[in-house]
Amino acid sequence: MTSFLGVPIRQGDEALGNIYLTEKLGEAEFSQDDEDLLVHFAGQAAIAIRNARRFQSEQESRLEAEAVRNRLETLVNTSPVGVLVADAASGDVVLVNREAERLLGISDRPDDIKSALDSAAVFRQQDGREMEPEEQPLQRALYRGENSRAMEMRLHLPDGRTIPTLVNASPIYGAGDEITGAIAVIQDLTPIEEIERLRSEFLGMVSHEFRTPLTAIKGSAATVLGSRTPFDAYETREFFQIIDEQADRLRDLVNNLLDITRIEAGVLSVSPASTDLARLLEEARSAFVQAGGVQI
Repeated sequence: MTSFLGVPIRQGDEALGNIYLTEKLGEAEFSQDDEDLLVHFAGQAAIAIRNARRFQSEQESRLEAEAVRNRLETLVNTSPVGVLVADAASGDVVLVNREAERLLGISDRPDDIKSALDSAAVFRQQDGREMEPEEQPLQRALYRGENSRAMEMRLHLPDGRTIPTLVNASPIYGAGDEITGAIAVIQDLTPIEEIERLRSEFLGMVSHEFRTPLTAIKGSAATVLGSRTPFDAYETREFFQIIDEQADRLRDLVNNLLDITRIEAGVLSVSPASTDLARLLEEARSAFVQAGGVQI
């Protein structure tokens, strides 16, 4: 190189790069004007690099924010509980997830959430009284800053269905401790009530099943013990056979209950084996007849 001019590109104390010029056309060396122009150009380049980095950083932040938002939206929409979010400035519900839409009777995502909610389900307390809008958990959190925990309410849908729910609501605070919104979480208690109903039916069925062999055992023993004249050997054996069979049946019922407990715990071991179906049917028919059933 017969001529050379180099200028650093800097932003404060940070070195961003360098600009090099060589072999000036028609001149032996670079002039002071060339140097001043290149320094000015380096300053503009530093500003351009700074803006490009800032734009890139903002783009990355925006993409990251969108990714976080998409993850949160997916999480909320796939949540097994209903979620509603209200805005304090407008007082409107601005977010309703899919489970809340199902619970409130909103078939599809409406364009006007407020209008859809106005015609949706009615909140009633456990005693059947309808809750005024300002007394509902979401409104109390939005305008009073009150937290609601595990409030049992029933949703009455326009189609006549009733859904038992458990509602939690909390206010959302901004940087200045001002309420900027509120969130309500609604849990459908229908599966729990169904389990309780099945449990009650099961207990009633078990009580009836236990009562049948116990009645037969008690009746046979009381007949033998309360008779004024002794029974002959054949009759006595018949009564004891009834007691023995019903005791076996009672034992089987207890074993079935234990098997149910093992099934729920996931520890029941199964050993498949061939069975004579005709014999099982005959045993079931005999047990039914002996328990007082009518033979057809």
